[in-house]
Amino acid sequence: MLLSLSIALALSQTEAPPLERIVVTGARPLNTIELVKDPKAPQQPLPAQDGADYLKAIPGFNLIRKGGTSGDPVFRGAAGSRLTISSDDQMVLGGCSGRMDPPTAYINPQNYDQIRVIKGPQTVLYGPAAGTVLFERKSYQFDPEASPGQISTVIGSFGRIDGNADYLAGNDHGFWRINASYSESDDYRDGNGTSINSAYQRWGVDTQLGWTPDQDTVVLLTLGQSGAEAAYADRMMDGAVFDRTSASLRWRESYLTNWLAELDSQIYFGYVDHVMDNYSLREFTPTMRMPNPIWALTSGTPALAAPSAFRTFGS
Repeated sequence: MLLSLSIALALSQTEAPPLERIVVTGARPLNTIELVKDPKAPQQPLPAQDGADYLKAIPGFNLIRKGGTSGDPVFRGAAGSRLTISSDDQMVLGGCSGRMDPPTAYINPQNYDQIRVIKGPQTVLYGPAAGTVLFERKSYQFDPEASPGQISTVIGSFGRIDGNADYLAGNDHGFWRINASYSESDDYRDGNGTSINSAYQRWGVDTQLGWTPDQDTVVLLTLGQSGAEAAYADRMMDGAVFDRTSASLRWRESYLTNWLAELDSQIYFGYVDHVMDNYSLREFTPTMRMPNPIWALTSGTPALAAPSAFRTFGS
């Protein structure tokens, strides 16, 4: 029996096919409760066209998908108001009670320098939440040695076209920055050639004007405008309008005294306009619940003044 067993083992070892080598790479987070991502870095399978599409690739996030765009992000089972979304320290809110326009629907991730994910209620700076996502820009001082900007584009099947441009100019006394993005896609077609209602189109422009009289002072004016439309396959109405208007004025002073590290004050205004209908982005088909063409308008006007933030030196 020992001889036959040895022969069987030898045969199995010689006949076994070689194993495929798989290499997995990743970045170890510097902090267990905070993750920082670069939205301008190349991303697979395709660059994200809205905030939720980018977050779905981060471990811990899932996506309630509605169509090609404006999905609703979920972090560790927490969604809705339990997940705080911030753009340049401005809280972003949607206008629809049915979450057809979550805050990430108004965010173009490539227009930002970094995305920070704070896991759990680890800070009170952004209100109580099960998680916080911060879309941030870091250009508070003009660096003449840095690259003035970048341009990227993506072309794919089903009419997918993405374009993004970022440009920065200035001197020691101030700077001007502009971000612009455009994304669109046609309806997806399945293996049988059936068209699935999922087309979308979105654009966004953000500009910043900064005054920097010295290395420790910055006065920053930020203006933003974006619009979008999205067809949905999971419901009887589409998002015909996703309009956003935002403005922010910020004053940041560093190293005021030996015990006060930073004073950061900001006041901002945000307005979103969201329209749903069942005829502009699809061929209208009467149903028992909706026998006639119908539209619904939801809008929100969150005008908020954020208090000053003080940061002191610690021993």
